[in-house]
Amino acid sequence: MRKKAFLLVGLIGVLGGIHVATLREGQEWGDDFSLYVAHARNLAEGRPYADTGYVYNSAHPVLSPRTYPPIFPLLLVPVYLLFGMNLTAMKVFVVLLFMALLGVLAFLFQKRVPLPYVLGCLTLFALNPYVWQQKDRLLSETPFMLFAYLALALAEKGQEEAEGRRARAWGLLAGIAAYLAFGTRTVGAVLVPSICVCDWLRRRRLGVASAAVGAAFLVGVTIQKCLLVVEGSYLD
Repeated sequence: MRKKAFLLVGLIGVLGGIHVATLREGQEWGDDFSLYVAHARNLAEGRPYADTGYVYNSAHPVLSPRTYPPIFPLLLVPVYLLFGMNLTAMKVFVVLLFMALLGVLAFLFQKRVPLPYVLGCLTLFALNPYVWQQKDRLLSETPFMLFAYLALALAEKGQEEAEGRRARAWGLLAGIAAYLAFGTRTVGAVLVPSICVCDWLRRRRLGVASAAVGAAFLVGVTIQKCLLVVEGSYLD
């Protein structure tokens, strides 16, 4: 068991080190990263969340909505407070989130395939050119994947438990993770119905864990709507 944990942690550390060692300075041309960073700055400095300077054109909505969901900017706030407008520090932080994602994937993989396959899958995923280039982009894909797969892993754990407190606890944690995914990228809204459908297909009924997932998710969404101005420019 110790050898297995050592190999997994060691590999994740090496893969994360490769990502950090190959970071590029600056930021490629684009718009999404600047809105995330502007949101993080506003949160850190106590400014209105949507006061980014971005002039939204509802007649030509091809760049982005007026505002992005708040969880990724919230994650960047401590980095901004410590290092200011330092894009490299923010990228390193995103690599740390990526390493956490690899840990969640390792947990999911090892339940299904032997250890050598787990190590191979993690390596192929982390060094895939498309995934590897994300380290130089301050975008929400990495934290979204972390929270999404964490929600799936926790929901699976809850559905494996007998109906009781443990199942409810795992379900609540999964619901919180599902909300964090939704609060990072709106497409995370598909997680809760997906978890419920999976539970129904397995047992032909919804267990207490699935109910807890939905409840925790709705509480998170409600809090977000109460704290932030909800606007529908995504629908444009």
